[in-house]
Amino acid sequence: MKLESYGYKERVFKARRMTLAEMRIGVLQMLFEKHYSFAHIRLVDIYSGEVDTFKSTNDFLMADFNESWQIDLLSIKEMNIYDEEEKVSHVTIVILIEDAERDE
Repeated sequence: MKLESYGYKERVFKARRMTLAEMRIGVLQMLFEKHYSFAHIRLVDIYSGEVDTFKSTNDFLMADFNESWQIDLLSIKEMNIYDEEEKVSHVTIVILIEDAERDE
């Protein structure tokens, strides 16, 4: 299906294969360098559509994952998202991944 005719644009991602543990360590190092100990984190699996949400880097660090799970890291983006209920803006890190083992 050609979605370009409906106004969508094509974007190509470079996938970096790694374990979930390697990705988590790299992301946490990046966040601690920027002093983002209370950043919200969203881990998005684009194949299954699952979104895991964490309210802090500590929650992300302590989350119960299969650390040996092979993933393809597609993108990491930093955003400021305004929370209407709390009337405050949060730094939110969005991590796009895909299950690397689904191809095999």
